[in-house]
Amino acid sequence: VFHRQGSGAWQAEPVPVSGFVTGIWQDGDGHLLLAAGEELLQRSLTAPSWSPVPLDNAAILLELWGLDAEQLFLGGTGGTILRRVGGNWLRAETPVGTEIWGFGGTGPDDLVAVGQSGTILESHDGGATWQAAPSPTTATLFDVVADGAGRMVAVGTGGTIVLRDGDSWELTTSPTTQNLFAVRSDAAGHFFVAGDGGVLFEGSGLGWQPLLVPAVRENFRAITG
Repeated sequence: VFHRQGSGAWQAEPVPVSGFVTGIWQDGDGHLLLAAGEELLQRSLTAPSWSPVPLDNAAILLELWGLDAEQLFLGGTGGTILRRVGGNWLRAETPVGTEIWGFGGTGPDDLVAVGQSGTILESHDGGATWQAAPSPTTATLFDVVADGAGRMVAVGTGGTIVLRDGDSWELTTSPTTQNLFAVRSDAAGHFFVAGDGGVLFEGSGLGWQPLLVPAVRENFRAITG
C-alpha cells in the first residue's frame, strides 16, 4: 500500500496480510479499511499500524465499497456479501454462490452487486437481502456504477458492457474486446470505462468514444476522481 500526506511524496506502507489487497476505503470515523484475502484490517489516519476487524467470514474478499462513509459492503467468493451495521459486519442473504466483484447504487433502496458468470444482484433494503436480476450476459462483471439519474452501467470480460436504463439490464455495443475492470460516472448520462491494454473510453452507456492516453499500454484496474 502507498500513501501520501497532502502534496507530499508517495510512501510505501507495509501491511501484515498474506492475500492480495483488493479494496481500500475511508469510513466516517476517520479509519482506513483494507480488504485482503479473508481479512479486513483498519487503522486510523494518524496511526501507522493496522489491526484486524472481526469478521464471520471464510471467503476470499474481492471488493470493499461504500455507498458513503458509513454504509459499507464487502463482496467475495461463494456469493458472499457482508454489510456494516453500526460497528458490526453482518452477512447478507444472497441467492448465488458466484464471486461478487463490484457494487454500485444510488441509495439504500437501489443497490446493485455484480460478479462471476454475469451475476447481477439488486437490493432494496439497504443490502440486508439481495435478489437475482435477469442478466443479458454470462461474462464476469467486475464493476458497476450509477449516474445518479436512473442509469447504471456494468463492465466485464471481453469488453462486456451492460446497461440498466429503467427496470431491466441490456447488453450494449462495446468499443473493445479487451477486459474492462472499471467504470465511473461524473455526471448524468456520462461514464468512463477502463481496462486491459490501456483502453479508456467515455460515453453515455449506449455510445462510446476513445480517450487517447499517449504511449500507455498498461492494464487499467481502477478510475477515481
